[in-house]
Amino acid sequence: MSFFWKISAVLISVGAIALSPGVIMAQLSSESACTRAEGFTVLIRGANSTGSGILYQRQGNTYSVITNYHVVKDPGSYEIQIGNKRYEVESAKRARGLDLAMLQFSSSQNYSVARLNNSPLSVGQEVYAAGYPGNQPVLETYNYRCVPGQINSLLDRGYDGYTMEYSNEAVSGMSGGPVLDTEGRVVGVNGRVEDINLARLRLSIPITTFLSASLQPMTLQASNLPSQQPPTQPQQIPSYPPGILPPGSVVPHPGKTLNLSSEVEDKILRYLNYNNLEPVPCDTFGAIRNHSIEGVSGYTVCYRSASN
Repeated sequence: MSFFWKISAVLISVGAIALSPGVIMAQLSSESACTRAEGFTVLIRGANSTGSGILYQRQGNTYSVITNYHVVKDPGSYEIQIGNKRYEVESAKRARGLDLAMLQFSSSQNYSVARLNNSPLSVGQEVYAAGYPGNQPVLETYNYRCVPGQINSLLDRGYDGYTMEYSNEAVSGMSGGPVLDTEGRVVGVNGRVEDINLARLRLSIPITTFLSASLQPMTLQASNLPSQQPPTQPQQIPSYPPGILPPGSVVPHPGKTLNLSSEVEDKILRYLNYNNLEPVPCDTFGAIRNHSIEGVSGYTVCYRSASN
């Protein structure tokens, strides 16, 4: 079952009701965009949560799905549901410093894949938000939902990549689903609601942010190994991204032997993304060294403006 919100403006004359051509076209574009998106909008199921995703690529029998990182951040197994078929997620990658992830599964079925529109966005642009809201007690099922709206504002920067604010009534469970233009092409990814001064803001990540993101493998499954101390392994030298130096490498920190965990790296990258900065090797001309990034202690980070 699907739910489409239709635009239902009418012109009333004496003794008659007529639909204007503009209203008819608005209804057609809404239904067309939403209908197209239903073919590539998927339901993502985890042990403790559900979300939505965008089927956007096929290579052989391997399909790739865009979603939000927070939909799959908890360890465990995940399934992608398309119609009445379910597929186990076989691999996953996370976009560094962003609330985005890419999942993959295998199927010989011929599913529709999304068209991605990386053209510039504009305030006031008509868009549609699609996805699968969380389990609805009355219906006891998950139903595809596609709702109209428009882009209210575009931010120069935003935490986790959220720089598009829109009016669409996206709700819980639609995280990771597509934001569409009137032709049914994906222009963004649903994901966050913020309550600020009694105002509710719905936020999306532009699809161009995903296309330019750096993806790194992530582990979904929780470890099944016993809890006893694992066998001693040869010491591995940690690998650090360009511009991020471990404690003690520039500024001495006696006795400090921390490694760069993914959590620390994520905090650093979120800070850089939000401030439109990029990490660079510390010997790069014009690189700025920072020893006191908020929430991260002991690390030296070298960066420059991302616009350089």
